[in-house]
Amino acid sequence: KDYAKAVTIMRKQTAHPDATDQLWQMIGNSLDLNGDAQAALDAYAEGLKVFPNSGRLYVETGNVYLIQKNMEMAIQSYEKGIEMAPEFSSNYYRLAKIYCGTENEIWGVLYGEIFMNLERNSQRTREMSALLYQTYQKALVFDKEKINVSFAQDATPFTMAFERNIGLAAAGYRIANKKVSYNVETLIALRRSFLVSWMSDAQAKPYQVLLFDFWQQLDDLGFFDAYSYWVFNQAPNDQFNKWQKNNETDFSYFIKWYNPNPITIDANNLFLRTKLLN
Repeated sequence: KDYAKAVTIMRKQTAHPDATDQLWQMIGNSLDLNGDAQAALDAYAEGLKVFPNSGRLYVETGNVYLIQKNMEMAIQSYEKGIEMAPEFSSNYYRLAKIYCGTENEIWGVLYGEIFMNLERNSQRTREMSALLYQTYQKALVFDKEKINVSFAQDATPFTMAFERNIGLAAAGYRIANKKVSYNVETLIALRRSFLVSWMSDAQAKPYQVLLFDFWQQLDDLGFFDAYSYWVFNQAPNDQFNKWQKNNETDFSYFIKWYNPNPITIDANNLFLRTKLLN
């Protein structure tokens, strides 16, 4: 833990032809652990001059700002990381955790589910599954007479289109079901109904949302239920395991397809809040 000496040694390697962005990450991390957050930010910035597409350097930069409670700069850094490295999962993870804790949950649930598709089997994936379920529960409130929908406080054309279509899905579900229980089965029905509504909504057509396109692909293949139960696999009361036990064949077919067919993200279809707000 002699971080100062570690930095001195690592800086001598920065010109090495095999040096990667992880070297700059370790330099910045060591400086931060040594109590010099600004020097850490400077090191990450130096690294980004050499590796401008480094998602890990953007996430480390955002982490320093997050610790400093500079939320605006943290979000800016994480989202720049997605722009420059759309298949690097950690920036989605950080943004999802931030936005799921705000009144603009829409960005949290979308960033979070994309994260799960990029990092499918880790402790963070399981953490995100639980967080997504809790966040939907916060944004979709069931009472005796209706379902209250509130995913965004920021009234923009995109967020209004999202809330209108999920509101229509919720209203239709309420009419069709006298008694509504909050569980994974209900969420799947709402999300499927939302998808149908979204895909036919002229006002939603200008917005390319790769996650919704992926949902449509899954639904066309008959995997929407299995995928959704996987997304919410950490829902309480063992809902995923109970469903899987009764649907082993369906889930097996889904996994057999899903493993070699990950969600595809590149510069052309990446999901970014700032793009949708412009």
